[in-house]
Amino acid sequence: MQSVNKVNILVIDDDPSVLELVSDVLAEEGYAVTAAQNAEEAAAELARSNFDLVLSDTLNSRPQLSEGWLAQIRQRTASPILIFSAHHPHSFKNWAEQGFAGVISKPFDLDEMIGTVRQMTQAA
Repeated sequence: MQSVNKVNILVIDDDPSVLELVSDVLAEEGYAVTAAQNAEEAAAELARSNFDLVLSDTLNSRPQLSEGWLAQIRQRTASPILIFSAHHPHSFKNWAEQGFAGVISKPFDLDEMIGTVRQMTQAA
């Protein structure tokens, strides 16, 4: 396990099993992880704390939140935002132009996710 003291990550996913898995894996890697299962929880956490990285699903079980929700996250934080989703990677071109740090496609390899998170948080 790598020591990554004080690197705070907000993980947002509306699927409880994915949220738990990603949160647990990142915590095992030494990150301080805050989990949010919906837009309301995430907004409260973003108002309460500063994060070094936000890792957000597109919250597809509530379609009205997908692109609109990601834009709201971008407005609430200057932290890098990684999107993870089961959508086809070509659908992320527009989001990358809007300043999102990257996209992790579902299903994802946990080692690749950890590597991406590690890259994004090296300077934190």
